Amino acid sequence: MANGKAWQQHEIDYITMKVGHASYDYMAKKLGRSKNAIELKLKRLGMGCTREQTGLLTALDLSRLVGVDNKTVLRWIDKKGLKATRRRTRGVRAFIMIAPADWWKWANKHKHRIDFSRIEPGTILPEPDWVDDARKEKKIMQKRWSEKETQQLKAYIIAGLSHEKIGERLGRSRASIEHKLSRMRKAGINIWE
Repeated sequence: MANGKAWQQHEIDYITMKVGHASYDYMAKKLGRSKNAIELKLKRLGMGCTREQTGLLTALDLSRLVGVDNKTVLRWIDKKGLKATRRRTRGVRAFIMIAPADWWKWANKHKHRIDFSRIEPGTILPEPDWVDDARKEKKIMQKRWSEKETQQLKAYIIAGLSHEKIGERLGRSRASIEHKLSRMRKAGINIWE
């Protein structure tokens, strides 16, 4: 051993138990060691990535596994009730962490928000039985409006077609047509030009 005092088994047991749940500063203070000593020992034990040791997913990890933007996951947490906690696992930076069980419980109640076919089997464990059936269901995805479709919409409105007929011709629902017209009005776009 180069420098410092030898590691005792009870110290190793302590840091392996606390990694991902307590910060390096906290563990260092409890054991009377430096933060750097804690970090190096965990790296040597193959436990350097503290977030992975928690058994939880970060909001970014979850967004990648589910196939959505990170901001979508944060919105689910802030506005839609997805249970999450802030946790410092290493230093100063706190991560937003989600338990896989909490994710699946929330996802079961909010199936309409998620395209389960994007989630690879076995990536978020433990995976409930109902997920296989949800993967097979076809999710109606929102389709962006092209400039050509917007021009066609204007032409059909001027021609006096109903929203339902326009929807049939453009391959969209009546509600989609109404929402687009509403957004155009709010944006100050003159439909009659």
